[in-house]
Amino acid sequence: MIDILDEKMQKKIKIATLTLCFFFIGGGILIYFLDINRKASAFFFMIGVLFAIIPSAILDYFKFREQQELEEEFPVFIKNFAEIKKSGMSFPQAFEQISHTDIGPLTPYVQKTASQISWGIPFSRAIKNLSNSVKSKIIKQSFIIISEAFQMGGNIVEVMRDLSKNIYSIKEINERRGASISQQIIIMYFIFFIFLATLIGIYKLLIPMLSIDINMSGGVGGMVSGGSIDIGKKEMPDFCDVPPIAPLLCTFGSVLGFDKDIRIKEYEPPDIFGTREDKGIETEPSQEGTKKSYLYFKSLFFLMCLVQATCTGVIAGVLKRGKAIAGVSHMAVMYVSTIVVFILFV
Repeated sequence: MIDILDEKMQKKIKIATLTLCFFFIGGGILIYFLDINRKASAFFFMIGVLFAIIPSAILDYFKFREQQELEEEFPVFIKNFAEIKKSGMSFPQAFEQISHTDIGPLTPYVQKTASQISWGIPFSRAIKNLSNSVKSKIIKQSFIIISEAFQMGGNIVEVMRDLSKNIYSIKEINERRGASISQQIIIMYFIFFIFLATLIGIYKLLIPMLSIDINMSGGVGGMVSGGSIDIGKKEMPDFCDVPPIAPLLCTFGSVLGFDKDIRIKEYEPPDIFGTREDKGIETEPSQEGTKKSYLYFKSLFFLMCLVQATCTGVIAGVLKRGKAIAGVSHMAVMYVSTIVVFILFV
């Protein structure tokens, strides 16, 4: 696994992703102004935006996850460090001793610090380097306390025991908060899927009504005196030509291939002579305006689902972990659900 906390590796990844981002966005802008292909322009621009967002979000998420694992193992490290210090060893000696034990993801950091101390780097400076490399607020504050205890003296073992107890208390509080928030997150998932089902219902049931043409012969009075209602089909207005957002939405949907799998259920009245048994046939939309209107609504609803998934995931991450980046896993689940539902049912 790549050490995402390595500054050099992280810098290389960011430079590579930014280079690809500028390449695709610049290519999309160039294709657009040269009027070569609108779909290709939108595709390049979309890929560039994805390169600008996704790699950085993934790095931040794995960095957050590793910090969570470090904070979970840190109380064990403090407790063991206090027990070793209790035997009468100095701080550098105790740190050297604990570096030979397995303390989970903290092990490489502690071993690196022990090596610095053995090279003659002062203990307080080595501890400061360790806290800066971990980049966790709780761990950094704890190492500041350890450094102060090393410099000031006193009952250091008791200070470290109290520090371990406090960290355990903070961890317990966070776990209780996470457990209480889990019910709210389940409700947020339920609301998201209700929203998704509602948009599909609108697309399947209400949008087709825009293509229905109702003619009442004889008007309202004629209806009372024996008039009739003629129900036919008409061409839907071309929503893709409404500036400024609609053309972009239709291009976005066309790039994703939404225009290739649009099907419309056309209703035909039964044959009075009984020569035709089917009452409905599924055909390609024969009118270009109707097809583009379906493309517009399908693209709009898909984008609305993505925005809803992003907002819900961010809120879930902030509520449960206190950071928006923690909601990346929730967003991924909702993104995949949206894509699968649109492939199967829309």
